[in-house]
Amino acid sequence: AKYLKKAEQIKEMNVIVATTKKYEINVLKQLVDNLVSANPNSFVLLANLNDLSVNIICKTNVTNDNLNCGEIMRDICTKCHGNGGGNKLFAQGGGSDASHIDDYLKEVKEKLSQL
Repeated sequence: AKYLKKAEQIKEMNVIVATTKKYEINVLKQLVDNLVSANPNSFVLLANLNDLSVNIICKTNVTNDNLNCGEIMRDICTKCHGNGGGNKLFAQGGGSDASHIDDYLKEVKEKLSQL
């Protein structure tokens, strides 16, 4: 529920872009699933920090041809010295350098506002 409080309206989407700490990957997936299914027209991206590294999961139920979780994931993971991918609606990945993750998450929100 604390993540629902972080939801922002961007272009009529319910957007949750946030960091978590030391979650198990399956718990993180479940959390993202729950947040997306609880909200129509939502985009959720959680970056889970483990000391210096990061695991990222991104999911959406928004129908917008310009929104692609896989592309967003590849972009962030490359910047975090890792890799990731997926399809339009779901993607996951990670990287070994999460030192600038807050900047990358800001960039994601800016991209969403330009859709």
